[in-house]
Amino acid sequence: MDELSDRAGRLGLSGVPVFVFQEGHDPVAERAFREIARLSKGAWFRFDSRSAAELGRLLSAVAVYATGGLKALSDRNRPEDRRMLEHLRGGKDR
Repeated sequence: MDELSDRAGRLGLSGVPVFVFQEGHDPVAERAFREIARLSKGAWFRFDSRSAAELGRLLSAVAVYATGGLKALSDRNRPEDRRMLEHLRGGKDR
């Protein structure tokens, strides 16, 4: 995990957030994914097999963020955008 943490931290310092979408409930994977998201200033989300529509909406929010940053997410102001903003600002589920 040390090497992954180092790389995630470097990505964060370079302004490249990592967005992690985890299916299932593996606690070891969850701990690692949450840390990667935190260190890179990205976001971690859990999904199950019924989450395809939600994943699509969140990927749309990632695309908005990638092209316009936090302001674009705030301006668009959809539920998925607000959820992404919470994660990016270090709030819920982090």
